[in-house]
Amino acid sequence: MKKGNKLLLSTVLGASVLLGSNTMALAFTDVPASSPAKKGIDYLNGKGIIKGYTKDLFKPNEAVSRGQFATFISRALKLPAASYSFSDLPKSSSLYDGVSRAAKVGIIKGSGSKSLATQKVSRADMAVMLDRAMQYQAKNKYTSTKALTYKDKNQISAYAVKSVERLAYYNIVPDKTTGYYKPKDFGTRGETAQSIYNMLMLFNGSNPSTPPSNGGSGSTDQKEYLTMTLAQLKEKYGSYPLVIRVEEYDKEHPVSTIDLIDIYYRTIHDPEDGFKGSPSEFLKQQEQALKNEYLNRYFTSYPKVEVFSYKGKAFRDSELFVNNNPAAYGGILVQSYIPNAPKLDGKFLIDLHTNSKAFATYQKDSVKVHEVNKASYVKDGVLMMEIKDLFNGVPGFSIVGSTMTLNGVELSYYIDGKTVKVGDKTIELAAPIQGGRGQIFVPVRSFCEAFNLDVRVSAQSDVPVIQIANYPQEKIEGIWQ
Repeated sequence: MKKGNKLLLSTVLGASVLLGSNTMALAFTDVPASSPAKKGIDYLNGKGIIKGYTKDLFKPNEAVSRGQFATFISRALKLPAASYSFSDLPKSSSLYDGVSRAAKVGIIKGSGSKSLATQKVSRADMAVMLDRAMQYQAKNKYTSTKALTYKDKNQISAYAVKSVERLAYYNIVPDKTTGYYKPKDFGTRGETAQSIYNMLMLFNGSNPSTPPSNGGSGSTDQKEYLTMTLAQLKEKYGSYPLVIRVEEYDKEHPVSTIDLIDIYYRTIHDPEDGFKGSPSEFLKQQEQALKNEYLNRYFTSYPKVEVFSYKGKAFRDSELFVNNNPAAYGGILVQSYIPNAPKLDGKFLIDLHTNSKAFATYQKDSVKVHEVNKASYVKDGVLMMEIKDLFNGVPGFSIVGSTMTLNGVELSYYIDGKTVKVGDKTIELAAPIQGGRGQIFVPVRSFCEAFNLDVRVSAQSDVPVIQIANYPQEKIEGIWQ
């Protein structure tokens, strides 16, 4: 199996959401899309080489220590395990393993018997250590140098000059500011990520610091996609988001959005991957793999894992769905619960899984996936759900005082009451409405039926699905009740 296929498979199965957006785990709030280090940060974080402080914060401007930098390089090059003795680095230190690996192959040398691992790494030392890493990785291959034009080149210590000249030639370490190297400044987490990423791309045969000659559009170069940024790829080829419930694997983040263009970008810039084909070739290959293999395997975990949509379409209506194939997705039973989007404007379908935090609202041209904010619960056998969660994404729903309105139908209610009034009718619900402090929990099935909505409930105990629509739904015996 090709590397790109393995990456997509692990993502689809929820074992590791590497890109995306959704959810994108790599979308740090303190690393804007305009940051020159974003590409390196996303890549290295996805590989586990440099991790964020939290899922949202990377702290790109925080200084890096010599030991941390050596550890990042050790992870990036997958250096062999080693034991090395430094007087200032006990084996109990979290930096011991990474520094030992780097020291064993001569990437970090320290001073005398000391590693100086806890000292902040200067940009001069960054260049030296990266140069040693390049020579270790491919001896006598990366030896070219470039005459330095930095305005502060005279401030670079003699021991680092040759390394800075080499890294300037190969575009590894970015300028600190235009025209200046700033050799005595401390290296930051953002610079660290960008530099190591540039080095890895060099090993992969590309020069990530050289932008496309035309800015990424209109080029006649058939290989231009290899040098495009992710934003440029999406602008030219579009997005291919696959939205999946992955609660089986991630209880805290039950929904993941994986864009196949993100996967493609990751694949062509992966030093370990040989795929260098066009986006069109990759997308065709992956869509076929999803249809033939991956989604069938994923459905073995249904309903804990579920595809909501692809490219904005309901999964069943997308090109990924395999129709008229009894063997697909675990058989006819599972296929029976995969929703179609409504065919008419103004219609909606709520696909609710009673034991999940995530559900979807389908309309003719859209799929909106929601995560429940207020926990639903079962009382006396009746499912209770917060009304604003239930009707999130449903057009034409509103609450004013003690009156709810949906599609022109008005329903009057009161907290702790078991009856509601719709027009001149008084309707008894399966359980009293509960609430307080802005929350209103309703008995889902009877409340929706009071609103003249069509409700069908799974007849299979191991498929806890309720589908609610403002149009008649087919009820197949043994499947729905």
